[in-house]
Amino acid sequence: MIYLGTYSHTANNSVWFAVQGLAGAWLVVPYFLERIGNKKIRAVIALMLIVLAIPSTAQFLKMRFEPNYIRIDKDAMEVIAYLKNTPPESVVLHELNKDTPSLSANFAGRSVVMSFFRSFITLHLSEKEFRQRLNDILLFFDSGDAGKRSVILDRYHVDYVYASRPRASVFETEERLSPVLENKSYVLFAVKR
Repeated sequence: MIYLGTYSHTANNSVWFAVQGLAGAWLVVPYFLERIGNKKIRAVIALMLIVLAIPSTAQFLKMRFEPNYIRIDKDAMEVIAYLKNTPPESVVLHELNKDTPSLSANFAGRSVVMSFFRSFITLHLSEKEFRQRLNDILLFFDSGDAGKRSVILDRYHVDYVYASRPRASVFETEERLSPVLENKSYVLFAVKR
């Protein structure tokens, strides 16, 4: 799990509370365990452990269901690892990613044709170029026309294309795309020049 909250978002202090609570609990438990015969001391020990555990438990449960957490699975990590080993100037084309990070731009540090998720590039594009890139991406992943796909690959000097497994089936007959990595969730293609 990776936390993708904004900088102004409340920090996740559950780890700090957990460490403090655990350290405090372990420091006092041995002392009280020696004198456990008294019911009053047992109650104090139980109360201290509960008091020390409540802050981290409450914050963990609250943050656990926060929508800013995203799960990056093994399949996505394989794509990221592969892209990290490509030349730094590589350009990657992928499906539109409004609510999820780009495996190439956000995690592998490679240039992309367009990424919506926390991207500064879209702010610097003119409206015309923004619409052109958006239409090209939609056309590339929805069109059956190999000629149009080839023009899009050349226009942006694309070196790699990745797509989800269901969407990647469209590219099986694409001559310029050669699969270099396949797993249960993604297919990564190298572009033939």
